[in-house]
Amino acid sequence: MSHPLEISASLTLVNEKGERILVHTDNHVITVELPNASIGRSAMRQLPGRRQREKTIGYLQKSLRLAESELEFRMSQRRIAQLTPDSRPNLWSWMLGLGALKIEIIPLLLAVLKADR
Repeated sequence: MSHPLEISASLTLVNEKGERILVHTDNHVITVELPNASIGRSAMRQLPGRRQREKTIGYLQKSLRLAESELEFRMSQRRIAQLTPDSRPNLWSWMLGLGALKIEIIPLLLAVLKADR
């Protein structure tokens, strides 16, 4: 019988523009808090091809399955994307070539609008 991997971490990453990306865990949920949407766009540019993005997300999903964990991305206190061991692509993740990373479009749009103020 397997037991979930217990992860306990709190990490602050600072990019070249001085923007802070917070990464923390709450038991089996790994949360990445983004200050704005431009960071997500620049991360997508690091994996330029659709096939490469989908492959990377697939590897990440397999790792989450082994750790019995899930990953969520938040912006402006809203969950804008989620990857679980059982996630399947939705329309938005398929259009962006993000594999099983479920994009939550309404919270994403609200977060972007709030961040632009």
